[in-house]
Amino acid sequence: MGRKLSEVDPGMLMRELVDLAMKYKIKIPKEYAVLSKASATTEGIVRQLDPELDVTQAALPYAKQLLYDRYSPASMSGGFLRVLLQLQGFLQDTPQQLAQILMDLEGGKFNVNVRSDELSRLNTNVKALGILLFTGMLASGLIVGAFSLVGRASEGVGQTVWPLAALIGLSLAAMLFGAALSWTLLSGRVKKISLRRFLK
Repeated sequence: MGRKLSEVDPGMLMRELVDLAMKYKIKIPKEYAVLSKASATTEGIVRQLDPELDVTQAALPYAKQLLYDRYSPASMSGGFLRVLLQLQGFLQDTPQQLAQILMDLEGGKFNVNVRSDELSRLNTNVKALGILLFTGMLASGLIVGAFSLVGRASEGVGQTVWPLAALIGLSLAAMLFGAALSWTLLSGRVKKISLRRFLK
């Protein structure tokens, strides 16, 4: 600061900046190389025109003007007015929204929708397990009934009718069991359910 252009070595300054970036592992943008080349070219031209130029004093008015334009009352008042307008809209809309919520609560129209993919998948799995359980119970009942009919036939009661009915029952049970097993394996409805995440 306060040095003349002839007392400043821009090459050393650039090397120090690169060394600092490498030391602290700072990623240098690609545009930095173009900026460095442009600044070196400008510095060489200015050094030839006026070696005794004080860069700080020359750039100070522009820096002051930049700060004034950025933080002047006129520019800050515009942002302040925008904040006030947003706050005004918020204060106007909030009572109406609260009143609408209270009216919905009084009329029983206030609904809260909660959606969870895990719960939907759990519901699907429970339905599939229920169908499989019903099919298994029905097949078990047919099997028990078929063996009961076979037992009655072995006792000599209805030797013609009971074996045929038992064969039909066993066939239906086998068909139900095969259909349930095929539906489970092919559709992949029943998946592993982890209840631990629901109990957390």
